[in-house]
Amino acid sequence: MKHLTRLLSLLILVSAAVFFASCGGDDGDDKTPEETQLDKLKGTWTLTESSVQFDGAGDDRFDGSALKLTFSGNYSAGGKYSYAVTSSSQVNASPWPSGGSWKFGSPVTSSIVRLDSELDGSADVTVAYTLSADSKTLTVQFTYAGSGYVVGRTESVGGPWEFVFTK
Repeated sequence: MKHLTRLLSLLILVSAAVFFASCGGDDGDDKTPEETQLDKLKGTWTLTESSVQFDGAGDDRFDGSALKLTFSGNYSAGGKYSYAVTSSSQVNASPWPSGGSWKFGSPVTSSIVRLDSELDGSADVTVAYTLSADSKTLTVQFTYAGSGYVVGRTESVGGPWEFVFTK
């Protein structure tokens, strides 16, 4: 009887060890919030036609421009990433440079900082963003206080902007 009790105790210990060894293991998918958001933002976003608001009213200067916003870069903690803005036609006075660097703001789930200071010494632009539940629609809002990024002319586009992009 003594041997049966010891054998049963040993069996329980071995079973517990096997159970705990196979549970809760690290499967390598532990991403930081910044890395998760970068994965959602990376790629090319296309401006939804007639979805631009400037100073609270619709703005049609981007209609027909096929404006695209592309986020790229590889994750690094607190890192800087790249963006590019392209269009099929020149837009007269835009608050978007043709490209540059950005980093996450706070909180990373709804804020990025466009590093305009690295482009031309102007102030960096904090951009609030919202992703739809399926991560297919990106809404960005920011207040711009500079001149329009246009070749050959300078026109002020200062004020609050909202853009809606789809992926």
